[in-house]
Amino acid sequence: MPRVGAPGRGGRPRRLTSYGYALLATASLLTPPASAQQAVMGAVRDGGSGAPVEGAMVVLLDEGGSNRGSVLTAADGGFRVNAPLPGRYRLRVDRIGYTSTPDGPFEVTAGAVVQRVVETSVSPVQLGGLNVEGSRRCEVRPTEGLATARVWEEARKALTAAAWTAEKELYRFAWMRYVRDLAPNGRRVLGEERSYRRTFVPQPFAGMDPEVLARDGFLSREGEAVIYNAPDALVLLSDAFLDTHCFALESRPDADPPLVGLRFEPIRGRRVPEVEGVVWLESDGARLSSLEYRYVNLGRRLSGDDASGELTFRGLPNGTWIVDEWKIRMPKLAAEQNDRGELQGYRILGYREEGGLVNQVVTATGELVQRAPREGIHGLVSDSLGRGAGEVRVWIEGTAFQATSDPDGVFAFQDVGEGVWTVRANHPDLEGLGYEGTSDEVEVEAGEAVSVRLELPSLHRVAIERCRSTPPALDEAIVIGRVADERGRPVAGALVRVLWSDFGLPVKGTTTAGDPVSIREDRSGVEMEADASGAFVFCRVPTDYTVRVTALLLERSSPTLEVRMDSTQEVVRAELTLANPPS
Repeated sequence: MPRVGAPGRGGRPRRLTSYGYALLATASLLTPPASAQQAVMGAVRDGGSGAPVEGAMVVLLDEGGSNRGSVLTAADGGFRVNAPLPGRYRLRVDRIGYTSTPDGPFEVTAGAVVQRVVETSVSPVQLGGLNVEGSRRCEVRPTEGLATARVWEEARKALTAAAWTAEKELYRFAWMRYVRDLAPNGRRVLGEERSYRRTFVPQPFAGMDPEVLARDGFLSREGEAVIYNAPDALVLLSDAFLDTHCFALESRPDADPPLVGLRFEPIRGRRVPEVEGVVWLESDGARLSSLEYRYVNLGRRLSGDDASGELTFRGLPNGTWIVDEWKIRMPKLAAEQNDRGELQGYRILGYREEGGLVNQVVTATGELVQRAPREGIHGLVSDSLGRGAGEVRVWIEGTAFQATSDPDGVFAFQDVGEGVWTVRANHPDLEGLGYEGTSDEVEVEAGEAVSVRLELPSLHRVAIERCRSTPPALDEAIVIGRVADERGRPVAGALVRVLWSDFGLPVKGTTTAGDPVSIREDRSGVEMEADASGAFVFCRVPTDYTVRVTALLLERSSPTLEVRMDSTQEVVRAELTLANPPS
């Protein structure tokens, strides 16, 4: 069963653990302390136009090249970064998609504020022309000049911006968390539960301490629970991760947009549970896209894919970056043994996927940040003649997604998520005949909206299918309908009678084969109880008669409805309303 923690003392985060998944959520704002110490301030300008550059990362480096502070430039290109001690420093301006710009060196004296104006490089970074095939050898801390080092440099810029954004807690997030059960193929969604955090929190997601992960690995246990820990930007940037993983290049030239990937895997000799995966960047502009990874060194043999995960990043207009969506997929396992009872491996019964996505982002002042479009399913429900069918219930199986089609038969679901979903539609009249609805499987890819069309059969067709065990003869028809009260609500259990003579029905009756309700019948009429939805179906009513249809329940009765039957009719409809008993 999932277990959810709570914020720790002082509002700092504790792990939120669930069925094999760990993530962090905070409940308080970290306010950086005010400082009157020495600092470097100024502005960053575009080297070509002279326009202010927003969202560039200004890094203060000491004489040894160590990072002593960093900050993103504001809308006017301005920045201020404090120097921890007086000394000799230089600046590096990292602008995603452009070559980094150095500035300095310069002296910073005690208590002084040094002014600097930096003009950034106008040389755009293009990753599409790199020799990926020649850079597949996994390198620990790839040296300058290698294609792998060039991609790492661009990945580092974006990851640093994402880590800095999370550390400063510039935004507040409302987010949705989900738990999905998947089929063994890992795509078809069998069921889903969602919960919403509608109060805004400073961080929707954060990773574990990199030093702890390097020492103990990415998999741990707490009692019976297995905890899968996810890497984040801070983990990937840490010395502990860089020292225990090597890097190489991958590419997806057919993706939209084309992607270049920085692949990572644990170095040889690592025995603790680890992760390997790819950080994906856009080839044109080097924008950070996503982090895909899977768990290795788990010491088990499986019939399919093992646990894996993904983080999706989103760049905001001011140069900050956030984790927009995250998920971890964990296999449900069944042990396989030989005839001697020895463990041979594990068979995958399905997957449990847990994750979350950001619904809303606001600034510290409460201003709403525009949200990115998400995956969705939209479509049309039509009747048997191809016309739009309004007032039809549409839902996604195994989830809380449900909608009613508009008068033109149109419906839409937002924030559905990736996977193969079963979309189903049904009309109340068809439901009353036991029809389970028309459906279609829809595969949704990341960031796309998928269209689907669902066609409902005619009422006649469903009624005839319902009576397939006792089909009407040439001189017989089917009578269908529903019993409702005066407010239009269905009435279950009402006794419905269809009479074609003045004779009454016998006390002893027969049961129509294959029908779940009891029907009494003789040559003068039939009767049955309406089902839970108030519906009734009489499969063999003689034609060339004027039949009388009525409903009874305790002291309540409906007006008698007279229906003229002839041999050209296959299905006749009768709607009955139970009147309230006289006072």
